[in-house]
Amino acid sequence: MHQNNFTTRMASLTVLAVALALPATATSEPTEESQRLGVGLKAALFVPAARTGPGELRVGEASVERAMSWAGALDLLYSPPVLGNALSARLEAGYSPLAGVGEASFPADPDFDAFQYSWDQNLIPITLGIHYEQALALPVGSLYLAGGAGGAVVPLQSVTTYEKDGTSVQDAPQTAVATGFYAALEMGWRLGPGLVLGEYRFVLAKTDMNFRETYGGHINTYAGEVQGSLIRLGYRIDFDI
Repeated sequence: MHQNNFTTRMASLTVLAVALALPATATSEPTEESQRLGVGLKAALFVPAARTGPGELRVGEASVERAMSWAGALDLLYSPPVLGNALSARLEAGYSPLAGVGEASFPADPDFDAFQYSWDQNLIPITLGIHYEQALALPVGSLYLAGGAGGAVVPLQSVTTYEKDGTSVQDAPQTAVATGFYAALEMGWRLGPGLVLGEYRFVLAKTDMNFRETYGGHINTYAGEVQGSLIRLGYRIDFDI
């Protein structure tokens, strides 16, 4: 009798656990847990923060104006057949050009008492992380909520042009790799075969463009951020395998 009651209770708890962990997929829900693959595209328009540490260029005065930019990314998802496909590994690779102009001065150097400069960068942000995703049933459809974090690697190339009295000098292209982490909050709504996505992502990845190694710390004393906060829109299709 006690054994039967125990078995009945365990069966009830198992049914409840499965009900709470329903697969959050954009395809039809499978009757059994299965592996899941997803492919998504995301894009954003933004004004880069491009924050740097104080005194990075050791100038008397400096002002910077950053141009509106865009970012695009390909997002790959793999979810193992556990926890109702709520956990997933996410690999993302993207591209983003950055540009800006500024004015600066070196009071101690009469040849550079005031000059203008502009910079162009090409970034390839790559992130790898773990996300947790779950569906909320609504009267019309379902809302998919997800959050995650992981590591970030951002290879980049930068070109700077200096101008004074109508004469311009351009640096040779410089390459570097910024490293750090990211955190993301995402929500989606099923439309057609996939999900329409909205995402807030913060990427903290820094580099000093190898200036400290090249110049012995005389130019860059702090590393600068190359990403920051992004609000992105996208679309993702999932496949159960």
